[in-house]
Amino acid sequence: MSKVVENYIIMEEAGKGKYSTVHKGRHITTGEVVAVKIIKLDAISDNPEIQDMISEELQALRAVESPYIVKHLRYLRTTNNMYEVYEFYEGGDLSVLIQTEKCLPTHKALKLFKDLVKAIKVLYENSIIHRDIQPENIFLQQDRAVLGDFGNCK
Repeated sequence: MSKVVENYIIMEEAGKGKYSTVHKGRHITTGEVVAVKIIKLDAISDNPEIQDMISEELQALRAVESPYIVKHLRYLRTTNNMYEVYEFYEGGDLSVLIQTEKCLPTHKALKLFKDLVKAIKVLYENSIIHRDIQPENIFLQQDRAVLGDFGNCK
C-alpha cells in the first residue's frame, strides 16, 4: 500500500489492532519516517466506548512529553479514516527482541526496565494509568525503551 494523506506517504503495514492498523509512513517534505495508525470511521461510528478510548489516548499523549513515552505528532481525518501520526521506532518492540535473543543480558534487561520505570513515573505524575503494559507495547529506539499504545489508558 502506498497512499498519500496530507503530507504523509503511507507505506507497508507494521502492526494490527482490533480497530486499527499501523503503517510505516514518511513525511513528503522532510523525509521523516513515522508510524501512522489508521482507524476506519465506519468501524467505530456506532461505538461511543471506542470513540472515548481514542479521545483519552490522544488527550493522555498530548499531556506528557518524555523520551520514554511514544511521541504523538499529528492527528488527521478524512471522510473515511482517522490517522494518528507517531514517532517511528526502528528497533521494533520488546516482544521481537525477546523472541530473537531468548535471554537478555542482565545489564540490557535492567536498562530497559529502568526506562520503563521512568515512563511509568511520568504517567503517575500526570495521573495517567496505561492499563496495557506488555512487550508488544514497549518499543525500542537504539538501547532505549519507549512505552506506547495508550488505547486503554485512563
